[in-house]
Amino acid sequence: MSFFQKNSSPMLPNQPPRKQPEPKKATKQDKLLFWLVLGCSAVSTLIYFTLVELSKHMESLITAQVMGIGVMVFYAVAGAAFLFTYIIYNRGFTRDNITPDMLPDTMSEQQKAEFIQSGKDRKRKSKWMIIVIFALFLPLAVDFIVLVAVPTLLSSMLGQSAGS
Repeated sequence: MSFFQKNSSPMLPNQPPRKQPEPKKATKQDKLLFWLVLGCSAVSTLIYFTLVELSKHMESLITAQVMGIGVMVFYAVAGAAFLFTYIIYNRGFTRDNITPDMLPDTMSEQQKAEFIQSGKDRKRKSKWMIIVIFALFLPLAVDFIVLVAVPTLLSSMLGQSAGS
């Protein structure tokens, strides 16, 4: 077996092979969260493309450009604001995977437990922001794919077939 394969033997001799962690089963709460993210993203994408399409049918060119670009800018700024708020609220995820023995000895056991628990509580309380962030960035990603990636791929494929 290769060094980089998942099931390779351990680095030290006479060591038992590493056990793969068991995959977690999806709970009802996980399934509900999945459908909530999917539903909010679908509604957000529908609103985004409806507003962009409405801007194409406006009589004034300036109003159409302001609304078309304004929708895109609003989604990008709102998504970035929620993303930065999420990161700042969770303190840059510096409290992830911390064990009590990693904390300074000057802290009591109760302070260590409160410190670790506060990180978990912040993550739990801010979970709803992930739904909003995903719902705001998905329409921008889809718009990018439709406007840039697909035409680029098609033109390169057609250019190669025409050149041969």
